[in-house]
Amino acid sequence: MIERPLVPPPSAVAENELLEGNECIVIVDDFPDLVGLIQEFLDNHGLPTVTANSADALRRQLVEQEVALVLLDIGLPDADGSSLLPELKQNQPDLAVIMLTAVTDVHTALACLRLGADDYLVKPVQFTDLLATLHRVLEKRRLTIRNRQYQRQIEQANFRIQLAHELAMKMNTAYLSTTELDEV
Repeated sequence: MIERPLVPPPSAVAENELLEGNECIVIVDDFPDLVGLIQEFLDNHGLPTVTANSADALRRQLVEQEVALVLLDIGLPDADGSSLLPELKQNQPDLAVIMLTAVTDVHTALACLRLGADDYLVKPVQFTDLLATLHRVLEKRRLTIRNRQYQRQIEQANFRIQLAHELAMKMNTAYLSTTELDEV
């Protein structure tokens, strides 16, 4: 992997807006040199990272950390990274996953995408491509979460409006009934 100079983020959204609170990115690969390079690069761009070298270590990190995104290698010592995708998505539906692997097979890439991966990058990865992909995937994740929050707010507001309407109708009915009694 060739070290590239630090580049500004490809999107208008700053790194600190892509992650909420204490969220971080988990880099999962059993090749420590690659993990170190990616971790240093992402840390330099203000994206907090933690690492895992196996599927079990990833599971521990998911319990211990608030994880927004996983950079997941397919070839792990204790599991096939692509077989972890359904488990990851079932346990944490908002978790973004980018497959980062040396496997260049199109069928494998498509299978990973079908299983829930948000993207698929081939090693050796160019840092500019990695950063652009991270931004796009994290921005999509952020928008999806916010959209769901807004949808809940709209549903709550709609419920309150319907309730107020029903109360107004009952009050109107009670008033009309009182007025009719007065006339009698």
